[in-house]
Amino acid sequence: MVPDLHCILKNIIKQKKEEVESIKLQSDSKKRSIRKLKDFIYQRTGIIAEIKPASPSKGRLRTILDPVKIAIEYDRANASAISVLTETEYFKGKKEWIKKIRDKIKIPILRKDFIIDEIQVDETYELGADTLLVIVRILDDDTIKKITKRCKKFGMDILYEVHNKLEIKRILGLKPEIIGVNCRNLKDFTLDKRLFEKLIDFIPDNVLAIAESGINSIEEASKIKKIGYDGLLIGEVLMKSKNPAKFFRMFSEEYS
Repeated sequence: MVPDLHCILKNIIKQKKEEVESIKLQSDSKKRSIRKLKDFIYQRTGIIAEIKPASPSKGRLRTILDPVKIAIEYDRANASAISVLTETEYFKGKKEWIKKIRDKIKIPILRKDFIIDEIQVDETYELGADTLLVIVRILDDDTIKKITKRCKKFGMDILYEVHNKLEIKRILGLKPEIIGVNCRNLKDFTLDKRLFEKLIDFIPDNVLAIAESGINSIEEASKIKKIGYDGLLIGEVLMKSKNPAKFFRMFSEEYS
């Protein structure tokens, strides 16, 4: 059965609101232990390698039996960071993967989920991620400011995900260090790769520019690099390959 893509984002946000209320009820107000964060703002290959079991539009991509093994292999293959999907219903991710992975690798972890409340920042810190994804389109300005302030309290980086120039303008006052351009439409999940070229000039030179979604070949990756992006995030093409780490190593060596 083809999923009703128009309803998926609405359903995800509804579920996240329920999840947030549950987190708040279980939240422990005691002082959190301080841990050393891995700085997301550094380069190896410039590629963020993703652990992504499924997607709303493509369904199951890969059954993840050992996320730690995949993460270690990505690290050895010189990934700049690892993105871990933690949304359970449509992306089949798991929060506990971050806890399992964090002490086994040298590179930072990006938690990729639908962050709608600052309490999820606390949760992300406790899980062991170093960075989290903030989707500008699904949040109002006040919520983005609160989440940003909370991240700064913990010393966590934010990857602000945008889909148009207005969203870039909305966050510039927050002095972002990383902006990710996602060329996938959140309502119908179609791709418009022209966005990469359209939006790059609106990202300040001192901000790390990351290209997200739909990057399936080294030719596309090289073109994106020439446009002016500092890095890219790839997931689906890795998950669909027979050997994600081997494919990533080949991809990254040609890209570099």
